Amino acid sequence: NMALVRYYLIIYLTFSSYNIYAQNVLVNNYRLPTDITAVYYKLTIEPNLNEFKFCGNLSIKLFVENSTTKLILNVKDLLLNYNNIHLYDSLGYRLKIKSFEENVEYERLFIEPEVPFVSGKYYDIHFKYCGNINDDGVGLYRSSYAVGNQIEWMAVSQLRPVHARRMFPCFDEPSFRAVFSLNIIHHPEYKVISNMPIQNIGRYRDELLLTTF
Repeated sequence: NMALVRYYLIIYLTFSSYNIYAQNVLVNNYRLPTDITAVYYKLTIEPNLNEFKFCGNLSIKLFVENSTTKLILNVKDLLLNYNNIHLYDSLGYRLKIKSFEENVEYERLFIEPEVPFVSGKYYDIHFKYCGNINDDGVGLYRSSYAVGNQIEWMAVSQLRPVHARRMFPCFDEPSFRAVFSLNIIHHPEYKVISNMPIQNIGRYRDELLLTTF
């Protein structure tokens, strides 16, 4: 008999751990500058456990501590389309981006607008991207176990100490703190769990649901 399949999505957004491993990684790869910080992340993830892929829609509200010409974020193993990265000023005007540069070795994305970031101002940046749900135990990864003839598949997140960058572009260091809103797009048969309480479950499109934490 063909085994039955059930799906779970387990998403934990935690950045509080700062252990020796994290410290060594940050020292070796140099810390991110603190000229710009994230105030708020709004993250929407749509996992596909049939193909072990996911797509993300991310908005970050930024605050500029010191004027600078570039925004530097951590990113690793994500498929970014630069045409789907948009930057806005505090009035909602879209700003032209002069250049993008991704440094694979140091897991960084450099974004330079035509006009420098101004100290004391807020900005918003929006990303659309995709990635793989791997089996390496970090970022957004997959796991399974059998109960009788039933296979249980799970998409699980492990973001500590420096693996959030595998799930979404971010300031992936424990010293950067921000407020999060997490949305998961999923089929009704998926059970979605987070370390944050569910705020709402609603229809998204077709037969899909949108669970907000």
